[in-house]
Amino acid sequence: MRTVDRYLLFEVSKVLAGVVGVLLLITVSMLLLRTLEEVNLGAINPNLLVRYLGFQVSRDIASLVPPAFFLAALIALGRMARDSELIAIAASGMGPWHIYRGVGLVALPLALLTAWLALDVQPWA
Repeated sequence: MRTVDRYLLFEVSKVLAGVVGVLLLITVSMLLLRTLEEVNLGAINPNLLVRYLGFQVSRDIASLVPPAFFLAALIALGRMARDSELIAIAASGMGPWHIYRGVGLVALPLALLTAWLALDVQPWA
């Protein structure tokens, strides 16, 4: 891997971790409120609250990852464009294909992870 590929991989991954964290926090808080309402009504045993919440989060995580990656790529590339890093990469003789390849190094394993989450974990939960 080239230095530019590693840099793009690191930048997009760093932003992706933040975006997934925020989206997961929002999702967990909404699910927790909904689940606490069901516990209050007596539909769910209070001892099973954490287990039920874990199953709900594992069911919903597959639908959070693709939009999170899209936002992370937009935010990372937007910051790099604002700081003129993309211009410096272009001035060094690397075209847009190098940037696509760097982002694709994050996208391919993430697509496989999302497929596993959607096809294996989500039906199990």
